[in-house]
Amino acid sequence: MRGSACFVPELNVVAESDGRIVGHAICSRAQVETGCDKRFEVLCFGPLAVSSEFRCRGIGSALIEYLIGEAGRMGFRAMVLFGNPDYYGKFGFRDARHFGITTSSGENFAAFMAMELKEEALKDVSGRFFEDAVFHVTDEETERFDRRFPFRKKRGAQDNERF
Repeated sequence: MRGSACFVPELNVVAESDGRIVGHAICSRAQVETGCDKRFEVLCFGPLAVSSEFRCRGIGSALIEYLIGEAGRMGFRAMVLFGNPDYYGKFGFRDARHFGITTSSGENFAAFMAMELKEEALKDVSGRFFEDAVFHVTDEETERFDRRFPFRKKRGAQDNERF
């Protein structure tokens, strides 16, 4: 991601504890295509990660709040993400359907969320959301990446009681 055109260095942050990285969050440039070849720039929030032994200590919240504030100060108008509505809703993210925004394939679901960073920034914006191509990886690319780390049993959403 850091080598792609969507990368925003100022919105790539880490949390540290005793010199060790314990959390990371990033935003990248994305767009909502509103039809007639019109595009509206937004940020794609995520991924967000916090080391398991440091979860439930406010680190994720601090990273999110920092990125929301910094993105607004930088002049970005809105963010879009895929995530747990119960978690991200407390930061102001809402179902993207509220703004008339769908996924690139025209779908909508509770975990597809958006947030205005400027009042009424999405008022006249509706259309399909497109994240950067850097997010589109094949199963083979994922497996090759995963082989770089020690083996861990993969978990699905059904294994995570919070989802």
